[in-house]
Amino acid sequence: MPKLFHQSCYPTTNLRHLLTKSTSQDNTTIPESCMHEITTILTDSPSTTHNFVLAFTRRFGRARSARVATKCLMILHRLLRALPTPHPFRSDLLYARANAFISLNPCNFRCASYDLTVFVHAYARLLDHALSLDHATLTDQPVCVTNFIERIKEAERALELVPQVQDLLDLVMECEPMGTAPLSHVTRLAMEQIARESFACYAAVRRAVPVMLDNLLCMRHQSCVAGLGVYRRAADQGSRLYIYIYIYIYIYIYIYIYS
Repeated sequence: MPKLFHQSCYPTTNLRHLLTKSTSQDNTTIPESCMHEITTILTDSPSTTHNFVLAFTRRFGRARSARVATKCLMILHRLLRALPTPHPFRSDLLYARANAFISLNPCNFRCASYDLTVFVHAYARLLDHALSLDHATLTDQPVCVTNFIERIKEAERALELVPQVQDLLDLVMECEPMGTAPLSHVTRLAMEQIARESFACYAAVRRAVPVMLDNLLCMRHQSCVAGLGVYRRAADQGSRLYIYIYIYIYIYIYIYIYS
């Protein structure tokens, strides 16, 4: 196998061991102690990112169990949200994806359960898109400006950002476990993370849309038309998100009552 990255001076054994321990095949949650240690190592020593990404691509690429694959994606999801910005983690993953060392979309994972395979594929597509979107854009607060030119620039920036977040929100709502998939405890744990992502996405849309609408009539005609489309899509996504969260709650209540 060709070398994915140059090797750093940090030993890979500990990271590989932590990743393997965190993605065991049992139907339990990821140990928080392992997750905390992985995050701490990557935060304190960014050069170890190369080794971790290499270990992750091997672990996820060779997974034949839906539990292992889902836990790998959960760890990737949490690291994308937890690591500080800027950090080489995202760029190293993008490099691995560009060179076909890792494939999230399309995802090559297969297991005996069709329902679990579909869920893993949907989750992988979500994270593939999340790689291209800086998490800081989901938490940025609108800047209050009074200058007309600056207001238009801020509105144009919102118009550029919101469709990307809306694409991410669409992929979030595609991660709906079907058939027997919700019976897996690991799948339900992943759904918790995905549900939190949906709240972050919709909150970002709710913050950015008013900035765009307040200056809609002052923008260029093409931007004005695009802004109306974004507003209509946001209204539609709000209704769909309500149904998605209702299904998520219903699954938990059903499993709690009948388990």
